[in-house]
Amino acid sequence: MTEELTRGAERIERRVRERAEDSRVAVLSLKWNGDEGLRRDSELQTLFIEGMEKTARVALTSDQVCMASEGGVTPDVDALFEEALNSIHVPASPQPPEGGAG
Repeated sequence: MTEELTRGAERIERRVRERAEDSRVAVLSLKWNGDEGLRRDSELQTLFIEGMEKTARVALTSDQVCMASEGGVTPDVDALFEEALNSIHVPASPQPPEGGAG
């Protein structure tokens, strides 16, 4: 299970980065269980997705992470990533008009 957990986590991280790029969401870092990393003896793994101003958390079971190593990210897990990325998305500020009112 250790190797499956690691491979699944890598595939999940890749998928989150792909989704972020497609959605134009800046992701500064991805961390499993904060600074602890993957917990081999735990049933729950939490992925912290750090954006420019906010951090989102996605809680997954270790089984969900392991399943990603074989078949990729399932649609239900992918939906959790979409929701998390939407929550940390910072819209671009509108540009002030050039020159000013004349």
